[in-house]
Amino acid sequence: MIIAMASGYGLQKEIRNKMIAISGHVQLSHYDLNNSYDFSPINLSDSFIYELQQNPGFTHVQKSGYKTGIAKNGVAFSGVILKGMENQDSWQFISPFLSKGKIPIQGNEKASKEVVISATLARQMNYEIGDKIDLYFINEESGNSRVKKYTISGLYEVGMDTDKLFIFCDLRQIQNLNNWKDNEFAFLEVYIDDYEKLDLRTVELAEISPFNIQSKSIREMYPDIFLWTEMFDTNIYILLVIISLVASINMISALLITILERTQMVGLLKSLGQDDWSIRKIFIYNAFYLIIRGLIWGNIIGISICLAQYYWHIIPLDASTYYVSYVPVSITWLEILLLNLGTIFVCILILIGPSYFIKYIHPIKALKFE
Repeated sequence: MIIAMASGYGLQKEIRNKMIAISGHVQLSHYDLNNSYDFSPINLSDSFIYELQQNPGFTHVQKSGYKTGIAKNGVAFSGVILKGMENQDSWQFISPFLSKGKIPIQGNEKASKEVVISATLARQMNYEIGDKIDLYFINEESGNSRVKKYTISGLYEVGMDTDKLFIFCDLRQIQNLNNWKDNEFAFLEVYIDDYEKLDLRTVELAEISPFNIQSKSIREMYPDIFLWTEMFDTNIYILLVIISLVASINMISALLITILERTQMVGLLKSLGQDDWSIRKIFIYNAFYLIIRGLIWGNIIGISICLAQYYWHIIPLDASTYYVSYVPVSITWLEILLLNLGTIFVCILILIGPSYFIKYIHPIKALKFE
């Protein structure tokens, strides 16, 4: 049960965190029927952004923008999305996935020409740290294309399908490419304090935002992936029910066998004046002792396996299918405690029924029983 919960919740959380690192929990942008990544610019006031930053429910707020283009290296080419990062703090969610190199240094008067590309794109097009990458962009008004050269400063590897698409750069590069003003950007990414409050925070942002601004949660942006991860909950519940049934059947069998082995003892106790409930309690207490022993060993083995997997990644996964290269685990001490208490409650509740078998044991026949 511990392993089922830890692996299910761990995989769910790991995939969710990777998507959030790329796009934030909630995005504020223009109401637009355009499904492409070329967003219309918005200009939210500094006072509005400051108000969001002071709200304890929002942990981080950053401006950003996209520009679609094509990366070309000789005969090889690939469609990419250039994503602009507002400042140095904006890189904190991508930095954990940096596999090689470093993030660009922002803060100078001129926009940094360094970019961070995915390791997938680097392998596909034979790029290395320090190489120049040519990106071609189409001017929507004139239809002409133009090329921009950037220097690769780092490689990241999130392990998602979006890896080969996104290239991260200074937001000012996006503003220059789109001919935007310094205070214009495509969307505002908002990170919240608790994922469980995602819907609540999304509605809250929609209520306080200007009328022409929409708020869209990460779950709305990538519905297929999040619908898939939410199915893990069903799998976990099914596993817990099956394991509970197996454990309950084993305990019922053990109790009935114990009663049969102690039939003469039951008859002797009844002949001495013991009532049925007092005798039943003896067997239930003995079964409870066996349950506690099983729980102790189960917790030791289950938690040990989870810790080994957490630190040494013993069990691998196919990253192309599960978006992670190993089985991630995530479980809290509260969840382990509730799991143990629930197991004890279910087992004891189920054992009360078979213990009624003692009622049908007659002292005279029991004393003669062999």
